[in-house]
Amino acid sequence: MKTGVKPPQNDHDDGPTKTSHLLSMKGFGHTGGTDRRRSERIPLSIPLDILSLDPFFVFRGRCRTVNVSCHGCRFISHRPFPHNARIRLITLPSFCINAAHVVLCIPVMPAPQVDTWHVGVELVAPGNFWGVKSPPPDWIRTA
Repeated sequence: MKTGVKPPQNDHDDGPTKTSHLLSMKGFGHTGGTDRRRSERIPLSIPLDILSLDPFFVFRGRCRTVNVSCHGCRFISHRPFPHNARIRLITLPSFCINAAHVVLCIPVMPAPQVDTWHVGVELVAPGNFWGVKSPPPDWIRTA
């Protein structure tokens, strides 16, 4: 375990809620033009329990999604996640479980004030893991 790394901070909110606004997508794989994603992302805030499955990266804590898709999500963390780190996601309060791996981790603010990261993950088992009642049509085609 690395020393000098901030311990995870927990967010103890209850249940999923739609976000009232989107955080900036600049620098998070959003081109502003044609979107080449496999499935549509939707803004949705869901509390997650996250557990590292990677022996070289120790993490256990609560985070919140910013947006979700059939293939993954973006969540906010108070510590960085290494690329390709394997994690287990547990949605709250429904306790659905899925494995994922980290595809992107970028700081929200420039150094040295960094204390928050956007973490993008890809689900091992794609589908409506998030429990969206009316998912976009491409979620059904690509699941």
